[in-house]
Amino acid sequence: MKSFINFTGMAALAVVMVALAASTAEASPAKKDLRASYDGCGVTKGCFGTPSRCLETRDCLAVITYAKADTGYAMEIFGVVAAGVNDVYIAGGLSFDTKMEYTSVTACRNYRGVHVDVVQAFNDKGHANHVLSDPMLGLSNVTASHVDDELYCSFTREASLEIEGLTFDLDNDVFYLEVAKGDLAITGALTHHTNKAVSPDAVSLGDFP
Repeated sequence: MKSFINFTGMAALAVVMVALAASTAEASPAKKDLRASYDGCGVTKGCFGTPSRCLETRDCLAVITYAKADTGYAMEIFGVVAAGVNDVYIAGGLSFDTKMEYTSVTACRNYRGVHVDVVQAFNDKGHANHVLSDPMLGLSNVTASHVDDELYCSFTREASLEIEGLTFDLDNDVFYLEVAKGDLAITGALTHHTNKAVSPDAVSLGDFP
């Protein structure tokens, strides 16, 4: 059995709205059993969440899971948000170091209580974040839901993606895992997180087939 790591302007708005239309996933009307989403952690999939030891108690504020699949990597991002609150996100990141710069970010968002979606974003030097011009870059099989206090997204990510001139090769490289939770700006952009965690060690996502 593998052990798991217990980490724990109007013009701009128009552009964002186009991105939202392109990337919105159909929200499920049924409530997702988030506790069941922890099944397999450390056995069939890798998991990283915050706060510390929350994977054991199955009550994380933010979680990312990953497992190698036939067409890339099956991933989930989920957690608990305040009930009835919209304009929120939970995000997972892959970084070459612990500084959260030059990081591939995938965010699970509820925008304005209308769009529940998954988008690809990037942290620049200095941690400035922006949604990619192609918000669905390398993603398929996307599902997303926000019911009561539970925000959940799943998707398949291509094994290798070039983002902002950097290659994120999940088959051959190791990455520090990051999770974050926060609010959305009026444009749908990710604002500074209210909760975050970074893994103390880099991990190989391919360890869980």
